[in-house]
Amino acid sequence: MTTPESNKYAEFSRCYMVQAREELEIADFNQASEKAWGAVACGVKAVAEQREWNHRQHSLLYDAAGQIADELKRPAIQERFMGANALYQNYCEGWMGEDEVENAIDSVELLLGELETVRQSPAPSYIPETKAQQKRLDRLTAGREKASDAPRELPE
Repeated sequence: MTTPESNKYAEFSRCYMVQAREELEIADFNQASEKAWGAVACGVKAVAEQREWNHRQHSLLYDAAGQIADELKRPAIQERFMGANALYQNYCEGWMGEDEVENAIDSVELLLGELETVRQSPAPSYIPETKAQQKRLDRLTAGREKASDAPRELPE
């Protein structure tokens, strides 16, 4: 189920993606990079809102992308997120060429489609398999436990 906040972030994501393509057309690669990164950040925030996860820090966006990838057993989601983060770095430093920015933006569009599908779907059942996964989930949920979650020993 989506929420008003989730819908707001999804709308921001769509708007930023349009702006990224417009900036790419006029060869403003730094601005195209910034807008594409913003689209991804808002896309992840839309899912995080829907799942009631914390997302108000850059590091929590990484956590959310990793969590989504793990839940769906689709590591490409996290890989595309990391590629989008390179666009953020490009905005700050301007080191990517036109082809690199265009390819990264194409990848962003694929990621945004996946995130929107995730946002529109109920959260899958997920049980962390490692302590690192549990710590990530704890950061996203601020340590809240569901009554059905029994503490158990996890491998490193």
